Amino acid sequence: MAQIFLNSFGQTGTLVIWSFVVIGQYMMGSSMVLAASRQTFAFARDGALPFSSLYCMNRFTGTPVNTVWFVVVISALLGLLSLAGTQATNAVFVVSVTGLYVAYAIPIAVRFIFKNDFKPGSFNLGIFASPSKDAHPTPYRVSPLPPFLSPSWHS
Repeated sequence: MAQIFLNSFGQTGTLVIWSFVVIGQYMMGSSMVLAASRQTFAFARDGALPFSSLYCMNRFTGTPVNTVWFVVVISALLGLLSLAGTQATNAVFVVSVTGLYVAYAIPIAVRFIFKNDFKPGSFNLGIFASPSKDAHPTPYRVSPLPPFLSPSWHS
């Protein structure tokens, strides 16, 4: 992409445009680390992750610095998979998309399959939150799974 910019805008124009690309990528990476660290901290605080006590809180600072470093290291290790080729990268994407769809479908399905005593909180959708209206996301979340789990090939 940088070569296309260089051919189109020259060196100065490319450096100006590319600086916006670099700043945007840095800001996106920072926000992703922030969100992942918060979620990891919440899971670790509740003991839902293996070895939660190691990376939940830093004993010296009293802040979740260990959680941030844990997220950064795991992200870097996943980033190293890109060096293994496109198949490894595609495998990570397929597993993450499939996991996301299943994670959304499980609580909705469990609400209807098993007996529960669900009581809406102070903020709810009233008559717009009937169980029949909540049932439609489950098939929607399950239907894309076969294409994601099918092997891909190039002709």
